[in-house]
Amino acid sequence: MIASLIEPNHRLLQQIFSSLPLGALIIDTEGKIRYFNLMAEHISGYSSDEALDNVCSLLHFSDCHSPCNFLAPSGHHSPYLCQSSLRRKDGSRLAVERGVYPLKDDQGRLIGALETILDINWRRKTSHCTPECLRILSLQNSYEAHLRKMIERSKNKLLGMFDEIIDSLFMIDHEYRIKAVNKTQAFYLDKTPKELIENRCYEVIANRSSRCPACKAPLVFQEGVTQTDLNIPFDNDSRCSKSARENRRYVNIHYIPIKNELGQVHNVLVYTQDISKIKELEEGVRRAENLAGLGILASGVAHEINNPLQVILSGANYLIKKADEREIVLEIAGQIKECAEKMANIIKDLSLYARGIQNQKVSIIDVKQVLEESISMALHARNMQAVEIVRDYQDDGLVLGNFNQFQQIFVNLIINAVDAMQGQGRLLLTTYSQNDFVYIRIQDTGCGIRQEDLPYIFDPFFTTKEPGKGTGLGLNVVYRLVNQYQGEIQVKSRWGEGATFILRFPAGIPSHEGDKYGYGS
Repeated sequence: MIASLIEPNHRLLQQIFSSLPLGALIIDTEGKIRYFNLMAEHISGYSSDEALDNVCSLLHFSDCHSPCNFLAPSGHHSPYLCQSSLRRKDGSRLAVERGVYPLKDDQGRLIGALETILDINWRRKTSHCTPECLRILSLQNSYEAHLRKMIERSKNKLLGMFDEIIDSLFMIDHEYRIKAVNKTQAFYLDKTPKELIENRCYEVIANRSSRCPACKAPLVFQEGVTQTDLNIPFDNDSRCSKSARENRRYVNIHYIPIKNELGQVHNVLVYTQDISKIKELEEGVRRAENLAGLGILASGVAHEINNPLQVILSGANYLIKKADEREIVLEIAGQIKECAEKMANIIKDLSLYARGIQNQKVSIIDVKQVLEESISMALHARNMQAVEIVRDYQDDGLVLGNFNQFQQIFVNLIINAVDAMQGQGRLLLTTYSQNDFVYIRIQDTGCGIRQEDLPYIFDPFFTTKEPGKGTGLGLNVVYRLVNQYQGEIQVKSRWGEGATFILRFPAGIPSHEGDKYGYGS
C-alpha cells in the first residue's frame, strides 16, 4: 500500500527530502526499502539501486532498534530518536542521530515507517567539503516539481508524515503566513496547528509586529537556495508549553525553498532542529578538557613551586646561622624575595586560568597580549628551555571574545607544538590583519601530522600521543571555541616537517544577539 502512495508523490518527496540535511528512507510493512534519498546514499555509501526493494537490515546500526521490529504487529509503533553508529558500505563507522516514525493511512492503520539519519558531524564536514560532496549538496537543491498543485493534493498525507517528526517544521508564503505546521511546532507554542495556519509567523512565534531582523526567508525567496543559521539560542517563555520552559534551548534553523512549476520559490519550509542535547554533550567534553588542563597545569605548578620553595627554606636556615654577616643576609634575602615573587606569579596565572572556566564575559581583546600570557601559562606546564620562540606580531590584533577562552585556545596549541618538538625546536607566532579579519599563525618544527590523521585531529578523544599522555580533547575544544566566535581554523602539515595552525577571527565584529532572531536574548 505504501508503494501506491509513493509513486504519484515521488517528485514531491524528492523536493522535500533532498533539501533536508539528513538521510531519509521509507520502509513498507514487509521491511523493504521503498524510498531512499540522495543524502541517505551519501551517508550510507549505498546507491538507491542497491537499497530499493532491499530489506531495511541492509543498514546496520549499533543500537538495538530495528524498523522490522517496529513494523511487526506486536511492535510498539511509537516514534523514537537516538544516537547510534552506522556501518557504511565500505565498513567504516559514522556517528549518526537516527529517528524512526510510523506512517499511517486515513483510518490510522500502520502502512510503513519513515527513518531519518543525521550525520552528527554534518556542520564541520560541510565546512571542509570535498568537490564531490559539494556536487552532491548542490544537486539536492536542483530538483524542481509541480509543487503548488501537488502540495494541495497531498497536504494531509504530508502533514501526517511531518507530525511524527520530533523537530519543528512550518511552511510560510511570501507574506510570512503559515501554510502548514507540524504538531511539534504547535506544542512549543501551546496552540493547535489550526490556530497557527494563515497567521504570520513572526506574530505567533516571535510575538513581533514585523519580520524578525535575522530571518533568512527573504534571501531564500530571492535566491532560491537553502539558508542555515547554526547554534541559535531559544529562550522558552510564557508562549511555550510548561514542560518545555525549564531551560534555554539551542537550535539550528534551516530555510528550505519550495518551488512552483515555473521554478519560482512559492513557499519556504522552516526546519528547526533542537541541538540542546548535543550542546550538553559538548559542554561535558569541554568540562572534561578543563579538568584535564588543570591536571597538567597542577603537575607543572607543583614542580615549579617546589624548586623556589627549597631555595626559600635553605636560605632561611642559612640566615639563622649567618645573621651577623650583613652582605650574605642581603644576598640570601634577595634570592628569597625573587623566589617568592615567582611563586606568586605562578599562582596568579593558575587562578586566572581557573576563573576562565566559568567566566564567559565577552569584550574587545588583543590577541598579542593573549599570546604572551598563554606562553607564560605553557611555561608552567612544559619545559621550554630548548624551544626558540620567535614573535612576528603585525598590525592591531583586536577581536571580540572572552580573554580566558582565547587563552585556552592558544595554550592548547602551544603545548601541542612543544610536545610535537619534544621540548626543543623553533616556535613561530605570527599575527596580522587582512580584509577585516585577524589572523594568528602558530608554527612548529616538530614531527608534523600524518596525512591520514589530518581529517580526524579535531574529533573528540582522537590522539596520536602515547597512552596516558594525551586526552584527545584539546584540539576538539580549540575547534569549538574558534567556531563559537565565528572564527575558522586551518591546518597545514607534512609528516616530519612540522605543523602550522592558522586561525582567523572577525576584527572586532560583535557576536549575534538572540533577539534579532525573535527568540529572546
